Amino acid sequence: MAFSRNQITLIAGMALLSVTGLLAQTTVPPPTAAPQEPARKPSIAAAGSSSSSVVEKTTYIRRVTLGASLTVMGLDTLKDNSTSNVGTAIDALYSTTAVSKRIGYGVTGQLAITNHISVASGFYLRKTGYTMHSDVYTGVPNPISLIDLRKHTITDETTNARYYDIPFTIRYFVKGRQVKGPHVYLEGGGVSRRVSGISTSTDISVGSADAVNNKTAIKPAKQTVTGMVAGFGVHLVDPIGLRVIPSVRYTRFLDTNFNSFSTVPKKNQIEAMITIGF
Repeated sequence: MAFSRNQITLIAGMALLSVTGLLAQTTVPPPTAAPQEPARKPSIAAAGSSSSSVVEKTTYIRRVTLGASLTVMGLDTLKDNSTSNVGTAIDALYSTTAVSKRIGYGVTGQLAITNHISVASGFYLRKTGYTMHSDVYTGVPNPISLIDLRKHTITDETTNARYYDIPFTIRYFVKGRQVKGPHVYLEGGGVSRRVSGISTSTDISVGSADAVNNKTAIKPAKQTVTGMVAGFGVHLVDPIGLRVIPSVRYTRFLDTNFNSFSTVPKKNQIEAMITIGF
């Protein structure tokens, strides 16, 4: 069977199209890269908690704390006291009344040495004072006289002064300074007290004469005395970062600044204190 030229051309074209279609179906497409997930960012909550934990560990109780302090004495610094002196040539009665002020003020500093131990010191001003009345007869009484011929002297003294207290203590914190929450501490150490700014007004009358006033300030028995301190307190931090430190202290002085007849300061001292620091 003979094919014409046109038929042969048609058959060849159809065969070429078939082969091309088969090749297109069997060709493997190139691999495509899987879509990558975007990098995950740390959550705000996690970042905030991490940041706050760092702040608490490094700044809850700072290395150095300074603040203003207000102190209130539980006891007067001087005694209300009376004493007498009766002898052959003297008959005297002395009476002292304390006029001290129980409120004092000053500054307090604290330096953290370790996680639990700090040293603290301060400078506090307190005002003290007293009035002393003395009624003194001097000379030997005459047993046959109907009236007392001895010299009779009446003295009224008013003295005011300032105490400057400088304590130095070691504080032990029950919890470490990097732990959150109130920090209770115990403290112990020493204190130095200096008396200054003494002013005295004395009215002296002899017999029936008018009283004469004398402004000469008395001299203290000792300008400076020392003592021992023990106490406890709580270190708190308010929401804006201020340090609030209430505390209680007991002080035992080893000596007294004044010692004149009935005027004797107390050696035991109890005080409550609050410090606002930063």
